[in-house]
Amino acid sequence: MPYRSIANINRPRESAGHGEDIEFAAHAADLPAMIATLCSYDGLFGPRHIQTLSLAANIAEVLRGLGQQRTAMSLLERVVRDLAHSVGRAHARRISALSTLRDLLIEHSDIRRATAIQAEITECWELSAGPDAVETITARTDLGALLMSQDHSSTLQCPE
Repeated sequence: MPYRSIANINRPRESAGHGEDIEFAAHAADLPAMIATLCSYDGLFGPRHIQTLSLAANIAEVLRGLGQQRTAMSLLERVVRDLAHSVGRAHARRISALSTLRDLLIEHSDIRRATAIQAEITECWELSAGPDAVETITARTDLGALLMSQDHSSTLQCPE
């Protein structure tokens, strides 16, 4: 799984390519079926099984695209927590869910929480790919950028 950098987070939906719009519309149309399948997986495999949690993460991404960011964020937080218990901290699906959660937090200008999530992403890449891997280095760079933006935004606030 390649690392998803923060460089393209604020890309507006309307600037997405025509093919991406069609693909997103197909996923949005499948949302009721995805939710039904999630309920089935929950009963069949259990709530913390990788299949159940992977589908929940996919549903969160569709919800995000539909503008239901709060619901998507809550679902991703659960997915991230439960994947840590079921498959381990540095599993590729968990890192992907963490990245989506980080993106949502940045979109909502919650830079402090996004920075904490990015620090965890960096640690996970270091555990799974090693300290000198491209993914780890890029994750560290993104962490530095978030830390810099956090410091910059705190210096712009007026003292009380």
